[in-house]
Amino acid sequence: MESFALAPVEAMASGCIVVGYTGSGGLEYATPENGFWFSPEQMEEVTDAIAQAIGGLIRGDPGMVKMREAGRAAAARYTRERTKAALRQVYGALQPSPG
Repeated sequence: MESFALAPVEAMASGCIVVGYTGSGGLEYATPENGFWFSPEQMEEVTDAIAQAIGGLIRGDPGMVKMREAGRAAAARYTRERTKAALRQVYGALQPSPG
């Protein structure tokens, strides 16, 4: 389990309905509004959610449209500028002070 799995964020950015596991880093972006999220021991629930997502997409369920939009919005928060700022904040604090 990755600390920050990029595959779900990339899938949301691409407009996919995500059914997956949060891992550790996924807790930062995983919400009930933007995907079907589970812990590793919930295998049966994952299977049910896959069926629900497929059925919803086939039927044109408005809930799936909202979930897709929420996923795209969540993924849009991860920009280069935000990433650079976060890295500067964390690693800048680790730099020894001059002198």
